[in-house]
Amino acid sequence: MAKENALDKFLWAEKYRPRSLNNMVLNPTVRQALESYVADQNIPHLLFYGSAGSGKTTIAKILMDSIPCSTLVLNASGKDRSIETMRTEVTAFCRAMPPKGVRLKIVFLDEADGITPQAQESLKNTMETYSDTCRFILTANHVNRIIDPLRSRCTEWAFTTFDKAQARQMCESILRNEGIAYQNTEVATVVERCYPDIRHLMNTLQRCSIGGTFSMNKVESMTVSPEQVFDCIKTGKMKSLRQLVVGMSDFTYLYKAMFDNIEHLIPMGDQQGMAASQLCQHLFYDPTVPDREINFVTTCAEWSMILNVAPDFGK
Repeated sequence: MAKENALDKFLWAEKYRPRSLNNMVLNPTVRQALESYVADQNIPHLLFYGSAGSGKTTIAKILMDSIPCSTLVLNASGKDRSIETMRTEVTAFCRAMPPKGVRLKIVFLDEADGITPQAQESLKNTMETYSDTCRFILTANHVNRIIDPLRSRCTEWAFTTFDKAQARQMCESILRNEGIAYQNTEVATVVERCYPDIRHLMNTLQRCSIGGTFSMNKVESMTVSPEQVFDCIKTGKMKSLRQLVVGMSDFTYLYKAMFDNIEHLIPMGDQQGMAASQLCQHLFYDPTVPDREINFVTTCAEWSMILNVAPDFGK
């Protein structure tokens, strides 16, 4: 069993993270497979993929806690993504004999879609050479970034989040448990804007609850409505838009709102295709660009130009 971190009791995303498969909302086929792994005390190489906050990491941790094993956990979106790490740290772990009484070792590569293609290539032989005693669990938000040779060596499972009604019920249950006064309409709005990223939803829920009362105004990004953004797009007022979103670090719900309302914002069908393509490109780069605010405002400026409205950065 993994040691409890001091922050686990403070951060709601960790405090309320499911600790067993029984607490997870899962596709029946996926649940049956995962339960069989626990029953057999063994796993194949696994690749879990799906949107951020859909439970991939949680499931990986549950498996590692439920199966006697020694583990190597690496976050492949940061410094652990290089070919050097794969050739040294990972290979050394796989080569070493398991501790006495433990017959299985697990390498957990969280956010494996961040591993460089060269580093992924170097993993192929490692996964095969040491498969008798060592298994790999990979998670990915973007499964297309995992090279085919690695995918072919893994059993793949897709993860989707539970529906919004269940998300609202979960949030209200947590708020009641924490003794936080709340309005149902505000909770529903936060769910709408953070869904389907459950981890982001939990963190936002906690930030809105500082002081013992739930209020969206405690989180700046929650005060920005999609309708305000739509108005700036239609009028080309990019300075007003920048003042509106200044300090925001997550624009996902605004991108989604733009896409969901594309037929109302962009009147012509061919223009809608162009607008959707531009939004898709900016959303794709959103997690990695140095300044997300600039990336989002540029998207809105491009939509203004599609409407034949000149973007004005002075208004």
